Amino acid sequence: MQSQDTLHIYWHAQIIDFGFIASVMFLGLTLGTLVARLGHDGSWGRRLGYWVTGFAIAGASMDILENLLSFVMLRQPDSIPQMLAVLYSGTAVAKLALLTLAMAALLASLVMGALSRLCG
Repeated sequence: MQSQDTLHIYWHAQIIDFGFIASVMFLGLTLGTLVARLGHDGSWGRRLGYWVTGFAIAGASMDILENLLSFVMLRQPDSIPQMLAVLYSGTAVAKLALLTLAMAALLASLVMGALSRLCG
């Protein structure tokens, strides 16, 4: 990126990513809460809906940490410490795992909530 003078584009992309992160948090909060309300009080569908919110916010938080670590690494892109690269990759994996859990919980909550409305 340095040799082709495109490093500044990556910086801008990382900054724009914070808008995406805010959207993920907002969607997790609103969709999780909405789907949770399909389920009856105390039901698994309702609990899973609330877990959607937690998973989405936790995943977005990992994305924030990932971006912050990338800013640290970009200060000296030719000499990134191995431990920092491992930490950066770990936050990316955690982010993807948590967002996947949020999506799975959203689908499960939606199905359970819809079934409880149809059957109960």
